[in-house]
Amino acid sequence: AAAYSQALEIHPFYPKAYKLHGGVLLALGRMAEAEKQLEMAVEQSPEYAEAWCDLGTTRRWLNNPPGAAAALCAAVKLKPHLVVG
Repeated sequence: AAAYSQALEIHPFYPKAYKLHGGVLLALGRMAEAEKQLEMAVEQSPEYAEAWCDLGTTRRWLNNPPGAAAALCAAVKLKPHLVVG
């Protein structure tokens, strides 16, 4: 997670790094931090379906069903074949 933080300090407009950092934080159980990183990814790149999907998963873990549903719907709308679990 620290490497992604450092990369984002150097190059703050890099949606993929925010998405990957969010994924690492999600895997570490740091849900609130993961949500913030994933929100940055979709803010910078609204067409980034995979980031929307991860954001939906994170919000589900944070017990935010409306937020999870909105993010997952955005993901599937962008990429209908995207598998959401």
